[in-house]
This record gives sequence, structure tokens and C-alpha cells, in this order.
Amino acid sequence: MKQAVLIFSVLIIVLSGISKPSYAQIPYTLTFCTGVDAKGNPANPGSTFYISKENGGYIYFLVWFTEKLYSCLELHYRIYQEKNGSYEWVSTIEQDQIKEGWEWVWRKVNFYTEGKYRVDVVGCNEQFILTNYVTIKYKGNKNHKRIFHRDIQNNR
Repeated sequence: MKQAVLIFSVLIIVLSGISKPSYAQIPYTLTFCTGVDAKGNPANPGSTFYISKENGGYIYFLVWFTEKLYSCLELHYRIYQEKNGSYEWVSTIEQDQIKEGWEWVWRKVNFYTEGKYRVDVVGCNEQFILTNYVTIKYKGNKNHKRIFHRDIQNNR
């Protein structure tokens, strides 16, 4: 009897390790950058970027999963701007063209106003995933990074 319980326990442990990972088990990273190459490497990653005061500018949100994604195939970027010591919601951007098995995605996001921003990444069923922060400044500082790079036509 003890041997049957032991075999059953081992079988459950082995089978649970073989199953596809659930959405909640996959750690994510969010990197802000000026572009993304075909292998998912960020160009000029950072936390401060410069835009035109007249026309705005864009940065990329690059999200990496440490394992391939199998279940929830959508992300939402909730963007908040710091005002008077707290963060106020500005916009939500959806990313819903994620394919099963992908390990990373990117999204080009336009900014028109300088400030400090918090970006919350949210998945299916409003599941919070992670937060990261980025600062947007207007050009005019001699040390600013150029953020207008060739636009990649797809998000993969």
C-alpha cells in the first residue's frame, strides 16, 4: 500500500512538471528602449528618453517572458503620469496579437508630454504582472538620446 501511494505521488509530481506553464507562473521583464531587433534585443535601453516638444516622440515597451507563453495571449499597458506626488491614469494600450509560444513582444508607444510615468503590465482577467517607471523629457538638453529610429513594421 505504501508503495502504491509513493508511486501515485511521484506520478502526480512528474505530470505537474510536464504541463504547460500557467500564466501566473511566468516571470516577465519590461524594458524601455528606442528600438527592438529581430531577436528581441533592445536598442538603447534606459529609464529616461527625450522627445520633441512640438511633435512628441516614441519609445518601445519590450516585454520578455522567461518561458514561452501558452495561456493568456494578451497584455495591457496601463500608463500613469506623476502629478502632485501621485500617479494619475493617462491611457491603457492593449497588445492582443500575441501568438502561443512567443517569448517576447514589443509595442511602440507615443509620448507627447514630459514627465515621470509608471507603466503597469496587466494580463488576462485583470491579473497584475509588473510595474516599471520611465521619465520622458523634452529635447533641448545637449545630453539627450536620439529616440527617432527606423520603425519596425510588426511587433515581433
